Amino acid sequence: MPKTLIVFMTRYENGVWRYSEHACNGDDFSAVEDSACAKAFDRGSAEPLYIDYLRGAEYIFNVVRGHGGPAEGDTRVFGIRVDKLLIAECDTFEHYSKLKAIA
Repeated sequence: MPKTLIVFMTRYENGVWRYSEHACNGDDFSAVEDSACAKAFDRGSAEPLYIDYLRGAEYIFNVVRGHGGPAEGDTRVFGIRVDKLLIAECDTFEHYSKLKAIA
């Protein structure tokens, strides 16, 4: 069982996509872990792989309200850190890291 889960996402707020990160604890930690275990079970495995944690976080955190375009509160997960391992969309995470370094 992982000790640290940090979810990296973009959220549509006030007409723009904003980067954010969320350190999971309590209920959201359990929800991502349960979702990862369900993804592993779908693959026929008893133990989740790291990719299962990413897919589990996407299932829990991704929100789409806009049907013709983005709507307030839409959220897209682009990565997750499981303990010391990062699984992310490379280009999006690099862009996020550069913006974070400037801020």
